[in-house]
Amino acid sequence: MPEEGSLVACRSHYETCLSLGRTRGLQCAFVGLLVMRRTGFEDEPSGRVGSGVGRVTNADFGLGNIVVYWSDDGDFTQWTRAGPHGMDVVTAPLNKPYRVPLDST
Repeated sequence: MPEEGSLVACRSHYETCLSLGRTRGLQCAFVGLLVMRRTGFEDEPSGRVGSGVGRVTNADFGLGNIVVYWSDDGDFTQWTRAGPHGMDVVTAPLNKPYRVPLDST
């Protein structure tokens, strides 16, 4: 089970950290992982992070990024940083509400 508040790393970056023995405080991204904006993340116009709780839909989008679906916004962010150039999200607490899209049933 993911530890609440751990930084989320894309698979390729996590594997690099694993080989170096530096995975403390990191969670490897996987499809379905619930995430939220990292405390201290400064909002940028690039739209890398949405509001509320998101769900990882691609755990290794390339160039150290992941794709996240944000149910509060109804939007996908494709360039959410999760690699050596920074990490934008952390694992969300399991008691945080995640709205399931109506078309997912």
